[in-house]
Amino acid sequence: MLKLPEIYHGIRLIEYPEVDSTNNICLQLAKSGERERVCVVAYSQTAGRGRQGRSFYSPASTGVYFSLVYRAGLDVESSLLITPAAACAVASVLEELSGRKMGIKWVNDVYCEGKKVCGILTECRLDFSKNALDYAVIGIGVNLTAPEGGFIGELESKAGAVFDFKPDAELRAKVVLKIIDRLEEVLSSISSRGFLEEYRSRSILTGREVSFQRGGSLICGTVTGIDDRCRLEVMTAGGTISLDSGEVSVKLAGA
Repeated sequence: MLKLPEIYHGIRLIEYPEVDSTNNICLQLAKSGERERVCVVAYSQTAGRGRQGRSFYSPASTGVYFSLVYRAGLDVESSLLITPAAACAVASVLEELSGRKMGIKWVNDVYCEGKKVCGILTECRLDFSKNALDYAVIGIGVNLTAPEGGFIGELESKAGAVFDFKPDAELRAKVVLKIIDRLEEVLSSISSRGFLEEYRSRSILTGREVSFQRGGSLICGTVTGIDDRCRLEVMTAGGTISLDSGEVSVKLAGA
């Protein structure tokens, strides 16, 4: 346990050594009508989740996994930008603390030296009748150090770690608190798209060949950029296609 403060900048921090999923706990709090700002932190997850139903490997003693309940006066379109905005916040903090360059693989993964070191899952409740966000649960999982013996199976070639040493409790706590601070800054400017310039500059897909499934067909193309709605723009044989994050999973050619 990191012995985080019980309250940090008005956010209640709840620590657990292990949970099934920090997102699950925050979702339960949000659905129950909890209005207090809450962050749930764990050091192992038995059922961590990623995008599109994937599992998120969350072993003990190697990472930190936390989720925040976020409520703000956002419209539906701005709410869809929470994940990429959070990716910017995480990437900047991890780069600052490690001294290593961090990139973002659209839309939600933070990469270092070609390997994934952090995943982000945002789960929202939207009120379309009011064009408003009711709440969002922002889940962040960071691989601080590699497991003893290294990552195994398919993760060996895909997963990386922020540090090449085991961070002490002080550094792990600093990771959590600095990300919370940076999230507050980034999310406060989300409606004005204040994060987009940084997001584009950190994109590891721009200029790369990718493939994705659409309408039952495998489509290949070259990423040309990211638009103001944070859609991935891909030049294909049939012209430019703009991809929404909830629509497809993109793979680098040859990956």
